Amino acid sequence: MRQGATGRGAVFILKQLQDDLGLDLTDCRVAVQGMGKAGLEFARQVCAEGATLVAISDSKGMVRSDSGLDVDKVARQKKDGELDYDDESDALFGVGADILCLAAISDVITEDNVDQLNCRMVLEIANAAITPSADARLAEKDILVGPDILFNSGGVAASYLEWLSFCKGGSDKLGDIESMWRDRLTSAAGSAAASVEECEGDWRKAALLCALRDLNAIALGQGLFEA
Repeated sequence: MRQGATGRGAVFILKQLQDDLGLDLTDCRVAVQGMGKAGLEFARQVCAEGATLVAISDSKGMVRSDSGLDVDKVARQKKDGELDYDDESDALFGVGADILCLAAISDVITEDNVDQLNCRMVLEIANAAITPSADARLAEKDILVGPDILFNSGGVAASYLEWLSFCKGGSDKLGDIESMWRDRLTSAAGSAAASVEECEGDWRKAALLCALRDLNAIALGQGLFEA
């Protein structure tokens, strides 16, 4: 289950929240930074929902097609060392897209390159892919941010459920792990959506607020401190 769970989970949450985000995945143009497990799986899953992958990059360069790329073909060519790049890696940031998915490394979007972005939403699958100063600038530009704490949680949730299954002696003792995984992501997405207005449209603050509330409830329940 852990295989591909980060990218798959990001698309699952996107689908849950597309109305709240003002998106229609069947009519979205998507650019992805990163051709590892998370980036390629995200690309596969989002295209399966009807989106068009217009560009994808790795450390060597970027491939692009306004009419849409075949994800499996790109993955196969990369594996075989036959991928024909169209431009440098950083050119990805200027590609016109509804969603720019960051699935490579941390600190990718900074105050030095944030104004190059040509997208409606930046989605963090890599941890801390957007620096705090760039995050503030994106808010000024009214570009949505899908924060890592929410959108890459599919991988962490899958790892936890697999560990729990092992501790209990197998998935047959725990139940339907896939269903439990989906329920956890649905709950996280719903909680963030319910809190985003309170956080003035900031999805990162909304997700962090939900996490802190959950931690507070657990601490109170365990008697760690008094209310």
